[in-house]
Amino acid sequence: MTLVKFKFAWALVALTLSSGVIAFLLTEPETQVPVHWNIYGEVDNWAEPAFAFFLLPGIQVLIMLIFAALPLLEPRKDNITKSRKAIHAIILGTVGVMTVAQSAIVAGAFGYDPIGPNSVIAAVGVLIAVMGNYMSKLKSNFFIGVRNPWTLSSDTVWRKTHRRAAKLFIVAGGLIFLGSFFVPGPYLAALLLGTILPITFYVIFYSWRLWQHEKAGPK
Repeated sequence: MTLVKFKFAWALVALTLSSGVIAFLLTEPETQVPVHWNIYGEVDNWAEPAFAFFLLPGIQVLIMLIFAALPLLEPRKDNITKSRKAIHAIILGTVGVMTVAQSAIVAGAFGYDPIGPNSVIAAVGVLIAVMGNYMSKLKSNFFIGVRNPWTLSSDTVWRKTHRRAAKLFIVAGGLIFLGSFFVPGPYLAALLLGTILPITFYVIFYSWRLWQHEKAGPK
């Protein structure tokens, strides 16, 4: 797995960085750029142009380099290779959400109405659903997926946990996406956390129960 194999994700990084460079060149150095909006869609934080326009591209590049280095860092290299399609999809979704956020920052810098919080939450919902769609294809590793002592100690527990988690994440992503069109801004955080946290705790508990059953052996 090398950097070039992430070509679609790198294309999004290039798009995000290019928009940042163009916006930076067109913005006066002393301008304060909106970089954060509260749950009501009101700007509550500003930053200098360099920070505002290059933070997200920088994070994207860092993420890409970390994922590209996985074959060097991961003890279970073969499993990373077998999971490459899922890893590519997860990277693409993650980088894509950051590109959406960058478009909001650039739009806000030039006085246009940025993408509202509902749209950002909708994008997060799509990301979660994409992750769920590919989660069952992840092989046991130390960097991506549901990693705890029980899944990492048993391939069977890993496989069953990720099959269950995949279905739940697809449903959760769909609920968050649909809910983002109807839930008022002040309640979007509750929509997101109220959907993800219960599933996260359940999946952890489920993996522990699977491990307990496996340890007990057939009765």
